[in-house]
Amino acid sequence: MRIAGVLIGLGFTAVFAFVAYLATFDTPYRYELNCSRAGNVCRVDQRTIARSRPSWSLPLDTMTGAEVRVFRSRRGAPRIMLYLTTPSGSYYFADYGRRASAEQQAAKIRSYLAGREEALNIVKDDSLSFYVIFFGFVVIAGLIGFLWKTLLRLPAQRLEPNAAVDTRVAAS
Repeated sequence: MRIAGVLIGLGFTAVFAFVAYLATFDTPYRYELNCSRAGNVCRVDQRTIARSRPSWSLPLDTMTGAEVRVFRSRRGAPRIMLYLTTPSGSYYFADYGRRASAEQQAAKIRSYLAGREEALNIVKDDSLSFYVIFFGFVVIAGLIGFLWKTLLRLPAQRLEPNAAVDTRVAAS
């Protein structure tokens, strides 16, 4: 029984470690798009909790617009994403919680490409995700600690039902 408990604890710990890795290193909470007509470039930065992802850029003169794509899964809320489009393809920029917000940012990008403004700066800061992930870590780590404490607990000493218990105070 003890080995089974340790294996269960290791399984839960491994799953937690994997989810923690994905949340820390793979889930962006801040997206930034900086476009400059003088430099003829649009630069995209995505920041995760642990680090910034490598930035990438597109030549401004090749950009044709921005489009919102909605992917519906079998379960859960649909995933709403904003893509930057060029003749050679489209490039992921950011996730949005509401389609209206994504459409508003796409319209802003299209307006910039059609207009004469010198620069465009779009920042999508989802700091709530940062705090949810952080406090989620604390709660899950506490649950994993409780699980290990419970699984590794030594069995209690059993008394015989008719055994005499010495209740006298020891003399000093």
